[in-house]
Amino acid sequence: MEGVQEPVLAAEYLIDAFGQIRHTQFGEGDYAQTQQQIRQLLLEANPIAKLPAPTDVPDKTPTGAQTPELYLGYRNAETQLIPDQPTNYQFPKATRQNEFALAGTWTAGAERLVAGDGAELKLDYQARKVHLVVGGTGAVTSEGKTIQVSGAPTLYTLVDSDTAKHAVLDLKLTPGVEAYALTFR
Repeated sequence: MEGVQEPVLAAEYLIDAFGQIRHTQFGEGDYAQTQQQIRQLLLEANPIAKLPAPTDVPDKTPTGAQTPELYLGYRNAETQLIPDQPTNYQFPKATRQNEFALAGTWTAGAERLVAGDGAELKLDYQARKVHLVVGGTGAVTSEGKTIQVSGAPTLYTLVDSDTAKHAVLDLKLTPGVEAYALTFR
């Protein structure tokens, strides 16, 4: 849609006192390394600075086999999408692990998918938790639960399990719902 700003998802950049990019990180994790590099850059900028002790907060980023973040626009999606026009999709005979598939009408933007008539998304995942970032207006139905969506992109939890599992999740989205990303824990 024209005039709608797409959200930026999970990227960090560390820039030194001379404006040089010294570190980039996409997605979550490596927090101890980022903290160490921030401390190094602060000391380079001011060698006599007195920094507080490093934190010892444990990094709880999952390390086992799990589905990576999936961005749903045509710019980063592994799925073949037709850009910027309403298109009717059909589910393939089988979904592959760590991928999503579409059925019904969807309009694929660079960073999001906008649901149309009969919009469904099937996700084959490995994780304990599944989160969906959606905005717009309408509803998302999954596993018998319905989430009402209204406004700016917000993260919703679709699956919350104590243990990681391999499963297929079916979502139904009403016209007008904007889907941006799927994240996993």
